[in-house]
Amino acid sequence: MLEMARKGVLHAVYTAYSRLPGKPKVYVQDILLQQLASEVLRVLHEEPGHLYVCGDVRMARDVAYTLKQLVAAKLNLNEEQVEDYFFQLKSQKCYHEDIFGAVFPYEAKKDRAAVQPSSLEMSALWRSTEG
Repeated sequence: MLEMARKGVLHAVYTAYSRLPGKPKVYVQDILLQQLASEVLRVLHEEPGHLYVCGDVRMARDVAYTLKQLVAAKLNLNEEQVEDYFFQLKSQKCYHEDIFGAVFPYEAKKDRAAVQPSSLEMSALWRSTEG
């Protein structure tokens, strides 16, 4: 992503890390609300832009909820109308989600303690300058 931004393919890259040791938790929806609300609304509603949400399924759900709240407030839409609006964005291929979700069972072996994977969660939101 950083290379794409350096080459001008992406206008900007914003990252949110919620599990960095010793750092406050930052979620994508926090960045949306605090830094990008007007930019995202402009890209989604005023110009033929694209919005990409990549990461964990839970993050994508929370980001979609935040985006819908922003759009509903800006356009004065009720819940059904904002759902239709996002259905249209997806149909027009303007709103893209690359999401994953995995469940790993934790099994305690007879001779071993339960093994739990460690992970560093990174979520990203970016806007492409190309259509």
